[in-house]
Parts: sequence; C-alpha cells; structure tokens
Amino acid sequence: MRQKTGDGNHGDAAAALGESRPPTAMPRRHLADVDLEEEESNEQGEERHDVGTMPRAEGEEREMDLFFDEDEEDFNDEEALLESMEKQHGIGAEGWLSAEAKASMEMLYHPELYKSSVNYEGEKDAFNFRNIRNPTTVVVAEDEVAVDPHIMSTPVIVDADGDGDLDIVLHLSYFFDMKAYEGEKAELLPSDIDINDYVADVLMVLNLVTGEMKWMKVLHLSKKNDTIPAYALSSPVIANPDEDYQQDIYVTTTAGAIFGFNGHGKQLRGWPVWMSSSITSSPSMEDVNADGLIDVCAGDTEGNVACFTANGKQLWSKTFSGAVTKQITYGDVDGDGSIDLAFGTTSGLLYAVRGRDGALLPHFPIATEGPILAPPLLVNLNNTQPLAQKETEGLHIIVPSHDGVLYIVSGTTGCVDGIDINEKSSTMVLADDMTGNGKLDLVVSTLSGSVMVFETQAAFHPLKAWISRVKSTNGLTASEGYVGVFIHPSSRVPRDIRGEQFVLLVTIYDQRRGDAIKRRYGLTITIGPRILVHHMVYGAPGTYAITLRTPLERMYASLFVVMLLPNGQRYEDSVALSFNMHFLESIKIVFLVPFLLACLAISFVRKQHEVQPPPFETQLY
Repeated sequence: MRQKTGDGNHGDAAAALGESRPPTAMPRRHLADVDLEEEESNEQGEERHDVGTMPRAEGEEREMDLFFDEDEEDFNDEEALLESMEKQHGIGAEGWLSAEAKASMEMLYHPELYKSSVNYEGEKDAFNFRNIRNPTTVVVAEDEVAVDPHIMSTPVIVDADGDGDLDIVLHLSYFFDMKAYEGEKAELLPSDIDINDYVADVLMVLNLVTGEMKWMKVLHLSKKNDTIPAYALSSPVIANPDEDYQQDIYVTTTAGAIFGFNGHGKQLRGWPVWMSSSITSSPSMEDVNADGLIDVCAGDTEGNVACFTANGKQLWSKTFSGAVTKQITYGDVDGDGSIDLAFGTTSGLLYAVRGRDGALLPHFPIATEGPILAPPLLVNLNNTQPLAQKETEGLHIIVPSHDGVLYIVSGTTGCVDGIDINEKSSTMVLADDMTGNGKLDLVVSTLSGSVMVFETQAAFHPLKAWISRVKSTNGLTASEGYVGVFIHPSSRVPRDIRGEQFVLLVTIYDQRRGDAIKRRYGLTITIGPRILVHHMVYGAPGTYAITLRTPLERMYASLFVVMLLPNGQRYEDSVALSFNMHFLESIKIVFLVPFLLACLAISFVRKQHEVQPPPFETQLY
C-alpha cells in the first residue's frame, strides 16, 4: 500500500485498490564527480549547486543531503571521506560508525537473532493443516456437469442438530468463473456447454468434528443471463423459535426468497417466502411485536422491508427509498420501551421505524449526501448509567455514508452531528473501550484501508459494547435498555486467579416489556472456547455470585459468559484472565518467611546468652 502524504491527500484509485509501487531508485554518485561537475558548470557560467546537496536526476522527486561535521579533522582527506561514503549505511555493527561506537554496538546488537526463518517441518508449522477425511472422488456422468463452488458469505459455526458436535453452516454459490478458464485453461471445460447456463444456490451443513457432510439443499438453479440470477451473498442466521433441541436456519438469496430449514435439513412450514426483488443482505431476527416469539426481517434492492413470524406469516411490509443492502439492526431508538428497526439505503437515507408496524419514527428519515452501505450502530452516547436510564433517553444511530462523513443521530430529538473522515466506508462502526480509560470508543474502518478510533464522552459499560457486526451467533440488537448479560465491573478486572476456585459476579439484565415474554435464561460459562465450568438455567434477572473451578492447567485464557434465551437468541460477555500463572510469587514468600523467623529467633537467643564484660576497674600504680 502506498503511504499517505502529510497534506491529507488520500491517493489515487490505484492506492485504494491496494496497488503497490516500488520506491524510486536513487542514483549513487561520488563527491568527486559532483565537484567536477560544479567546476565545469562554473566555467560555463551555469548556476552552482550547494555543497551539501546533490543535483537532482531527471524524474527524481527527492533530494539526498550529505551532512558533514565541521569539527572533523580529516574533512579535507578526500580519499578517507570517499572510502567511508562507499560503505553501506545501515543499522548495527556494519554501519557508518566510529570504532568506539562499533565496539559498543557489538556488545548489545546481535542481528542474527532477528533474522526471519522458514520452518520446513510440517508438523511444527502453524499454517500446516491436514484433511480430516480422505479426499473424495466424484464421478460425473455423461449427462452431468461438475460446477465450481464459491463461498462469498461468512459461514456460521453452531451445533445445528443438537448432537453435541459443532457444525459449520455454509451458503454456497456454484458457477464458472470466467477468469479461472482463460487461455490454456479453457481446455478444461467441456466443449459442448455454455458456462453462463450454470448458476446454483446451495445451503450445506458439515460436521466440524468428523468432516462429513450432514446435508445439502439446492435452493435455486438459474443462469447468469436471467433477470435475477440466484447467488449466495448472505450469511445464514441461526435461531430456535420453536424452543426444541435443534436450531433453525434462515437464509436469503438474490432471487428474492427467504428460506427456512431445521437442523436436520427439513424445510420449515411456511417457508420460503418471496419479496419483490433481489435480496443481498442477510436476514435478521428479533421479537418485533413483543409477543415472546422470534421474527425474521429483511430488505430487498427495491427498498421493501418486511417482517415475518417464525411460521412465515407476514407481519408487515413497507416500501422505502433506495435499496437495503445490509442487515437491519434493532434497539429502543426513541426510548419508549418498544423495539425499533434501523437501516440505511443506497439513496443516502437513514431510516428508523417501529417494530410492531413499520411506521416511521419522528424526525426520520435522515438524509445524507451519499449511499449508506453499512449497518447502523445503535448505542447510547449519553453519559448515564445503563441500569438507571430514563425512558426518554433512547439511543443514538451511528452510520458512515459514502459522502465521507460519519453521522451520529439522536433517536429522540433527531439532532444530527457529523465527523468528516474524508473517506468512504461500507462497514459497521464498532464500539468498545479501546484504551482502557473507562470511555466508550468508536472504531471506523474505510475503503481506503484506514482504521480510525474516536473517543466519546460516554462512560463505558459492557451493555454498550458492540465488538463485531453480529454479536455472538445471531445478535443484532442493542442490549442497553433491552436485554443482555455482563460480567460485573468488580469481576471483569484482568488479574491472575490463584487456587482451585474463584467467584464470578454475573448480571442478567432484562428490561423487555410484555406478559408473553418468557423470563428464562440459560447461562453457560467457559474458559476458552471449550472448557465448560458452569451451565445452569435462571428464572429471574439479577446479579449472581457464581463459584467456579479453575482449570487443571496453568494458562492465560478468556472467560466467556453466554446467555441463551428460549427463542435461541444469544448474548455474551468476556474478560481476559490468567489462572495460577504467578504462583511462584507465593512460593518465594513461603521460603522467605521461615528464614526471617529463624533470623529473629537466633538474634533473640544470642541476646539472652550474651556475657556481659566486667566493669572497668581503675588500676592504681
């Protein structure tokens, strides 16, 4: 990547695309040559160059300055000076240094310790891998065509069918890439087919433990020249609306359909449902009407946004200006206690609508001067405590636009504040305490490759944090003012845990309204991803002191607290800890204390048995 200059320019299109250019080579010239050229230029009446600056070669953009020490005794010794200049200038003992400096550098600097090495032993290579299963040979009949698979969306890892093994849910596109069959590679294709006739959209589940394919479903068969070809651009969304032992999988396609399957690959009743146009964003899930049941919402490229029940029944559908290209996020935007939806469109409009009927909230939409291609971040930037906030505070909507401005909109007043980042961004803004000073920070990434961190005046709280686009497995809802789980501030301090047990304070937070909502919370605590130390179902929100056992081995690890609601929604929090890593400090004390006690005892005994010398007697002579 090309580095940006200090004048604030952001480079050309080549820099934005990641094109790398080698630095311009500087010609090597001797001082004697420069002096001869200067004498010739003086005889011809040309302008004389400064002594300390080399003349610019044609096409150069930089100058090479030569600096001399006026106190150097051998300045006029041209041969010595040329010999020293011909040496390679570098860091370390081979650089242009005096003998004393070289000797001192050789005592401290050992460049051989910093040389990169290549590990040719496959077993010790961190990037080495092996196949879990042996390669499978696929037999293609004469009337069949083998089409190349492509993964263009993020997979999801979850135990889909409840058998105890982790699975990976993949949304695949099958088609022929023209670039892969250019030139001589075109002979790999059958001569009697048109590669534009083969486009397939497939949902697949693989067992991560054994590597076997559990099931595969073909969603669409289409062609590249169709009006709406079916590609797999969306990630699957996992939930458990019917509260059984297996998860349900929902996925959208560019053909305009939303499919639903259970963990065994059986199509759910009422699905698929169809929207008016192509869907490029993943579906999102939330209880939008406070009936205690999970709902599925999505938007298409014609600006239609619709919400459906878990059985595929449409709750409402509204048409807005511009295409909805990213997932919808949820939260209590206006602070009335009900869930709201927030999304942006390619027309540059930021929308916030009520979850129960899709009606626009007051002060919305908010117009920007560029397309909005990122999911909005919902967070409360008011400097208040989340557990004691008032209903009228609501949330702020933070979203970047392609006009180079980061917009911060108050959900209650509609007031708009903007930060000129002067770069386009298509990714969601994230929120966390990046510097550890107790303030909430906003992390913005741009298409130009920049990562910016902005500090806010809002106090950090775990319920405000939004550390990834999708929180946990399926979280797209702001926890503050709604529901979530967090580790109590007194327990989330990074520290070393000593002994066999420790106490962790965990708070289950639930401010949802509705008599139909089931107040049941499955709490799972793990050390690292797989060491299970606690699993229990709680019947009420509150703060709980949970006694946990430390792992059998000394380690550094993250402790994860995951809360699972009956409908399959997951909320989590984590803290970095170490377990019995500094026990040697206590061993030093164990050895030191007896030694000190023994010294004191010896000193006391010595004083008790000390013989006093006789008093001085004056000698008479």
